[in-house]
Amino acid sequence: MVAHLKIWLKNGLAVILLCLLLAAGDAWYGVEGDQVLRYARAKEFDYVSWTLEALWTKIAQSALGLQDYLNADQQHAVVVTYLDLVNQGSQLSSQIAAV
Repeated sequence: MVAHLKIWLKNGLAVILLCLLLAAGDAWYGVEGDQVLRYARAKEFDYVSWTLEALWTKIAQSALGLQDYLNADQQHAVVVTYLDLVNQGSQLSSQIAAV
């Protein structure tokens, strides 16, 4: 009888602690949390619209068959050129920020 009571108390305590931990997940969300969310709201990433835009672009590219216009070497050259341009843009941005 005592063994069953210990098991019930142990399980009950575990459930209570688990409930307290789960309920306290938003405990920090107070005045400071409101201020942070108000500031960060405009900077949040919109996954839904990004995904829909990526799907639309993928569908449009596959409908046009753009991948068939360039062979593998030409595709590689386009990607390398693009990455070089992105790198140059990043370097220019950092130079401008340094001024």
